[in-house]
Amino acid sequence: GVTSLPGMAAASSDAAWNKDEVPVGDTSVVCFQYKLEGDLCKELVKRVPAFVYCLVADENVFALFGEKFVEKFNETGKTLHVKIVSSGETTKDRKVKEEIEDFMLSKKMNRDSCCIALGGGVCGDLTGYVASTFMRGVPFVQIPTTLLAMVDASVGGKTAVNTPMGKNLIGAFHQPTVVFMDMGFLDGFSRRDPVRAEREFRAGIAEIIKTGAIWDLSLFEVCEQKVELIQSREHSILNEIVRRSVAIKAEVVTLDPKEGGLRAILNWGHTIGHAVEGLCGMADYSDGLLHGECVAIGMVLESNLARALGLMHPSAVGRVIRCIQAYKLPTKIPEQLHIDKIMAKMMGDKKNTGGKLKCVLLDRIGHCYEPKASMVDAEIVRMVCSPNITPIPSGPLSGVVRVPGSKSVSNRVLPLAALGNGECRIKGLLTSDDTQRCQEALTQLHPNGEVAFEWEDNGAVLRVSGSGGKLRVPKQELYLGNSGTSARFLTGISTVAVGDGSIVVTGNKRMKERPIKDMVEALVAHGCDIKYLEGEGCPPIQIAAKGLPAGTIKMSGKISSQYISGVLLAAPMAQGEVTLQLLEDKAISEPYIDMTIGMMKDFGVNVTKPQPNAYAIPCGGYKNPPVFEVEADASAATYPLAIAAITGGKITCQAVGKGSVQGDAQFCHLLAKMGCTIEQDDSQTTVQGPAAGSLQGLGDIDMESMTDAFMTAAVLAAVATGTTRIHGVANQRVKECNRIQVMVEELTKCGVTTSELEDGIQIEGAGGVDKLKGAVIHCYDDHRIAMSFGVLGCLLPGLIITEKECVEKTYPEYWDHLRMHLNAKLASANSHPEEVRAEGAPTHCILIGMRGAGKTTMGRELARRMKREFVDLDEMFVAEKGMQIIDFVNANGWPAFRELEAALLSRTLKDKTVGIVLACGGGIVETDACRQALQKAGKQGHVVLHMQRDINEIEAYLTSDPSRPKLPEAPSVAWKRRGALSL
Repeated sequence: GVTSLPGMAAASSDAAWNKDEVPVGDTSVVCFQYKLEGDLCKELVKRVPAFVYCLVADENVFALFGEKFVEKFNETGKTLHVKIVSSGETTKDRKVKEEIEDFMLSKKMNRDSCCIALGGGVCGDLTGYVASTFMRGVPFVQIPTTLLAMVDASVGGKTAVNTPMGKNLIGAFHQPTVVFMDMGFLDGFSRRDPVRAEREFRAGIAEIIKTGAIWDLSLFEVCEQKVELIQSREHSILNEIVRRSVAIKAEVVTLDPKEGGLRAILNWGHTIGHAVEGLCGMADYSDGLLHGECVAIGMVLESNLARALGLMHPSAVGRVIRCIQAYKLPTKIPEQLHIDKIMAKMMGDKKNTGGKLKCVLLDRIGHCYEPKASMVDAEIVRMVCSPNITPIPSGPLSGVVRVPGSKSVSNRVLPLAALGNGECRIKGLLTSDDTQRCQEALTQLHPNGEVAFEWEDNGAVLRVSGSGGKLRVPKQELYLGNSGTSARFLTGISTVAVGDGSIVVTGNKRMKERPIKDMVEALVAHGCDIKYLEGEGCPPIQIAAKGLPAGTIKMSGKISSQYISGVLLAAPMAQGEVTLQLLEDKAISEPYIDMTIGMMKDFGVNVTKPQPNAYAIPCGGYKNPPVFEVEADASAATYPLAIAAITGGKITCQAVGKGSVQGDAQFCHLLAKMGCTIEQDDSQTTVQGPAAGSLQGLGDIDMESMTDAFMTAAVLAAVATGTTRIHGVANQRVKECNRIQVMVEELTKCGVTTSELEDGIQIEGAGGVDKLKGAVIHCYDDHRIAMSFGVLGCLLPGLIITEKECVEKTYPEYWDHLRMHLNAKLASANSHPEEVRAEGAPTHCILIGMRGAGKTTMGRELARRMKREFVDLDEMFVAEKGMQIIDFVNANGWPAFRELEAALLSRTLKDKTVGIVLACGGGIVETDACRQALQKAGKQGHVVLHMQRDINEIEAYLTSDPSRPKLPEAPSVAWKRRGALSL
């Protein structure tokens, strides 16, 4: 492991980072004590004596700091020449480097010169590369002005320029003699362009999070626990995290100055991040993404990759994602970027060879799996990055699995512990999008903020310091995404806050459509001041912080039991005893209310029922138990158990047994009615399914006690024999989506005869899958839709499940568990979400012509204007084969390439379900198979365009680019021969 390497501990110790200077190897030093307004320039010429100096600064930086720098430098009496360059990544170019060199030569600069980079990472990389080659190498000084440059580009001596083939492909290792860190530069940008400066700042934070994650848990925890302080840009905390980050990077660079192995760990997040960054300029994506933002996306996906490989615990992955999201950094690949292009970009990266990708993998926060980048199969990387997934039926599936902690229990224990007196250590907490939103909101409400929540035991335990029922009024709104449970619970809890101002509860677009009217009306009638901020009856809502009065609250419980639980959770902090009186004789989903009452008892509050539809809650608050263990999620367990039922396998779910407080733990008895054999004790449940296609329909079944499981039952009923009518699930219309309607629509796509009932769904079983068909399943960002059709896909071929990442809401490792523990076969789906949504696909536009005729350039522009996907057949070949065409041809010859090219063309034209712009290779007309495929496409109505360019221009262009595979003949010869071929 990395931590066994000599010198690592020193980088993480206070002695290493709490200094004014940090050495980097034997030739470079990073200084923190000098400021531009002070003695920075004087110290610069003292440490790096030269006859003449050249300052390189981008136009934006110079506009802010140039005049002051020149003024201060002139006080040294030394000669300074100033070269101002354009801002932005496009400046990191060979032509700009040449301009700087010509400028320096025109000023008669020689070996007794020094280059100074004043700016961000682009300026530092460019200036450092100039210094490395000018007069065979002159010293240079880095003065980084962005947080990202301070902690990344300025330390380590990696200098480079970009090319059309990729980022940083031409450069050198050239250490700056000295780097000056002045946090005051960050303030200047904030004043000039606060929006851009905020993005730049967060991009720098991403790099610091990365450094802590690969090397130093304590640095990661500082970023995790001091979000508000760091975002305020208080100089002392910035100095701390920048020094620690620099000290760690300096230690790594000292141990591995030329990136021989260990230094590669600094590239965590970069394998995927660089691909995203390289493509953002090619996609229709406004303003692109900054380097640090792309690395943030890469860190999330490469954490998911480590989890998919069984290396990183889901709780640790969740912590990484939460930390990144806390700084409002992006976590997903933009939809506009296609997986084929991302893979092609990664396979073309200089760090990747053969059919493997080099990725840095973590096995826990603060520790890398190997002290270098690991070789990973490209297909698993593709699966992690792809927005869609396809289960591949492979017979009976068996295994043992432990699903994550209960979402229902987790969403209740978090507010209970946060409101209680004393500390509580929560074990087995579900780490998912829902619980993350809940914890973030409670952090905002808690008087102690982030320090009230601290992860222990490598993320396995969450220590919560209770507030004793005291809440603060947060400056920001409580944003809860699409977590309806959290929204209802936090609405109730927010009413107990007392102070100046109000609390806003809000979420995403779907959240603003989810009902909360019955709960709000009841609380308003009771004396609370709550207002709707947009549409009536739904969030966002504004709650005045004036406390929850004592007395009787009368409320309807027919829509959601979460209204009832939300009031119950808040009532012990009211201004006196509260009685909750329901307007109906019986509440919906009573097992969930019983769960709330049972857990309140664990935290010292005994709720009584003076009537069957009334609850009496004493005043006085909660008392935290020292430890609370969250049992496994019974709703999540329904999916692997259903996989056993549908495939005829045998699967055991641990930690979900008959002793569970969750209603969904009884789902196995429903499976028994369908023909399965079950075994259940207090701690686990095992299901043995009948032969595939032998399940029996359920007839009429009331699932009110396990409403979240109705979708699991529905996909089993689709392949069973007989009719199934599921009742008692009307509340599922107001969940993440209208689940009843969506299940009818998506099952109908698969050929299932189904219809809506007033309170459920009717399904005519197909008695297997022979009469059914594959389909593209739209999940509507609903985790239970995705997981249910994941079950169906284990038997029904051809299912493409979109938005696969929506399972992060409650079961982040769902697809990993299917693959690793149940031996299910999964594949990334070729279709992009935007493609599969289109109906009535238009024709393809297929571009052919000589290599160098401009098919790719013109094809991209055509696709942009037509708002279509652009596909380059050569890029697809590289992505699938894991090597450049030139390498394949050298190893296998042109005939082998042409054969595979023909197969790829036919498959692409067949698989793409909407019109694309397709650029073919120059020799696509060389084989009969390709010509026939193109002729067939033309007859089907697709457009085949032959692009032409003067052959002399083509010949000059091709012979000037050594990266292209060498043709067996001159382009002009090939042109004459191909001209005789007819489509």
